[in-house]
This record gives sequence, structure tokens and C-alpha cells, in this order.
Amino acid sequence: MSVQPAQHQPSLARPEDLDELQTCLEQADALRRRRDFQQSLKFSERARQIDRNNIHALYLTGWNLVDLGRVAEARPIADRAIALSPGHPQLHWLRGFILLLQGEYEQGWAEYESRWHIDEMGLGKNRYAQPQWRGEDLHGKTILLHPEQGLGDSIQFCRYVELVRQRGPAKVLLATPPELERLFARSMPGIQLVRDREAIPNFGFHCPLMSLPLALRTTLATVPSRVPYLHADEAEVERWRKRLSSHPGRKIGLVWSGGTLSVQNITRSMPLVMMNGLAGIEGVTFVSLQKGPPAEEVAQVPELKLLDWTAEFKDMSDTAALICALDQVITVCTSVSHLSGALARPTWTLLAYAADFRWMLDRSDSPWYPTMRLFRQTALGDWETVIARVRQELEADFNVTRASRPC
Repeated sequence: MSVQPAQHQPSLARPEDLDELQTCLEQADALRRRRDFQQSLKFSERARQIDRNNIHALYLTGWNLVDLGRVAEARPIADRAIALSPGHPQLHWLRGFILLLQGEYEQGWAEYESRWHIDEMGLGKNRYAQPQWRGEDLHGKTILLHPEQGLGDSIQFCRYVELVRQRGPAKVLLATPPELERLFARSMPGIQLVRDREAIPNFGFHCPLMSLPLALRTTLATVPSRVPYLHADEAEVERWRKRLSSHPGRKIGLVWSGGTLSVQNITRSMPLVMMNGLAGIEGVTFVSLQKGPPAEEVAQVPELKLLDWTAEFKDMSDTAALICALDQVITVCTSVSHLSGALARPTWTLLAYAADFRWMLDRSDSPWYPTMRLFRQTALGDWETVIARVRQELEADFNVTRASRPC
């Protein structure tokens, strides 16, 4: 992220070093935009040496350390930046991200609210004149819950919708992207769905979905983890099962890329050819769940023998039906990962070395999705080792299954 907090502290740089300071900050910014965090860190650290009070240098260094997986080192830098300049939301957003990674949810969710005050993040379109709900009594009230970021965020945090309804009881309006409308309508029959940007009925409170953990005081111990909380169309699931029945072995869905517009996509995704290490596993049929331009890569990797019916998908309800007909899903960090977890399907999520805050640090499980396993890179950009481990685990599972069959 290249959002820059303003500098209000007096510079400690010597006059003769000011040009070098500016050059270092510009280089660090440019390298971060290219996702070269290691080189960016060198320049941001040099800027800190020149001026230890420089807020921009502290901010860049903090994020570079986070993106290099050195979260424990980033935290005191974020703390120092906030001590020097407590009014900057960018710095609180950085600290919130760190706290959530470390599982310190109570303070982390509070700090994460600073995102609403960062104009460059473009979240202002989701603001309303009505007050944001922060846990007040909802008895007899109407509340609008609304998404703010991607489909995966909506899927992960819609688990809170029924909890909000029960708090009143209250009337809940849920602003829903078209891709999720059929799935949400089936899964939350007591909730009134409204389309994004359409006329919305009167309401007394609003709350972004990703602010609900704060409003409901979620800690690591109280994450609402009951699954499934989303449900596929059973008739569609059965149709997919029949279609898959002519193909041998375990049916495993694959996703190798997230949305291509996300700045994180370059680190969280891989080209399909890097999954070629899964080709030829005995007793497995792979099925593509990949949408968007990366779906075109299927033809480039014939060794995987991927079944691909994604052109038939109209929305995430169709994706959910196929997922429920499969035995397992293997996916990078994208909306399908959340969808499969919300459907309580066996899900293996492949994570970049410095993963998003929702996956925390070092864990191979997720408090959000009980049926999910996490496979993390052990070095920056090293998908080969992740795929090798996945293959090893799949082959071990096959051997156990085969050994347990009666003679």
C-alpha cells in the first residue's frame, strides 16, 4: 500500500542529507508498488537512519516488514510512528493489520476502523447519513449491513448477519452484490436483500460487514465458526454429482488466481503451470473452479487433465453447487476459499509467505473455517515447495484410503 501519512514532526535530518532522504523515500515507494519489498525495505531503512522521526519512512518500513513476514519487528515501528503522530489513520491501519495478524482481535478490530478515514482507499461510497452500529440495542430497529471490499470479504463476514438479527430482534437489510444474491437468499431466508446502489428502505443504523466483529466484540476465542452458514441448491448439487460420476477417483476443485484487479494478486496467486506438480496423482480428478482471465490457462497445462465447466457459471450460487459435489477444494487466497469454507467443504488454502491478516501467523488451521487447512509458503514467492507438500499430502491420503478398503 502506498498511502502516505503526512509529516508533522520536525525533521532530524541534516540539511546536506535532505536530498538523499527524499530519494530514499521515492525509491522505497516505487519498489513497494512493484512488490519488491526487500529492496524497498533497504531504502526505507536508510531513510530512517537519516531521520528517525520521518513518519513516511516509519510507515514504509512497517509495511515492508509485514510483507516480508517480519511482523514482530513491524509492531514497535508502528507504535513509534503513532507515538510521534497519533492523528494519522494510515498508521493506525498499519497497527490494526499487525494486531489482527497476531490474533489480538479486541484492539485490532478497533484500529482497523481507521480505514474509513483514508481517502485513498476509496471506501467513502459505503458511508451513510445514519449512525454506524457499534453494538447498541436494536430491539424493533432496522439496520442495513453492507459490503465494502471484495466478494470473499462478504462471504467471510456474512456469518454475522443472523447474529445481528437476533440482537434485537431486528429487521436486517443486507446489501448484496449480484454475484451473491441467489446464494444469500437461499442461505438467509429471514433477511431482506437489497441490491448495491439500488433504493434502500428506511433504516436506523448501518454497519459494514467487516466492522461487525468490532460491534459484536469478537475475540479469537469467540469467532462465530459454526459451518455451514451458506447452502448450495441441492438439485444443482445432485446434477453436478451425476455429471462427475463418470470420472474416476476423488474430485478436487482447483483455483490458482484471485481477482486480477487486486494489488495483492501478484503475491497471492500463481500461474496454473506451477500446479503442474500435482499432475498424475493416482485416484484424483481435478476440476477447475477458476473464473476470469486466468481460466484461459487451462488449455496451457494439459497434464492436469482439468475438467472445466466454469463457462456455465452465472454467479457464486453455481460455483457453490459444484463445490458441494466435489470431495475437496484446493485454492489460493480468494473468494472460492471463503465460499468452500463457508459451505463446510474440505478446503486446502495456499497462502503467500506474508498472508492477509485473516489467516494470522504460522497456523495450519483457521479459527474462521473448521474444515480448512492452510499451506503456507516458507519463503517469499516459493510456490514450488507448497505444491510439493500438497502433492505429498494428497498421495498420503490416497494411500490411507486405499489401505482402508476391504479386500
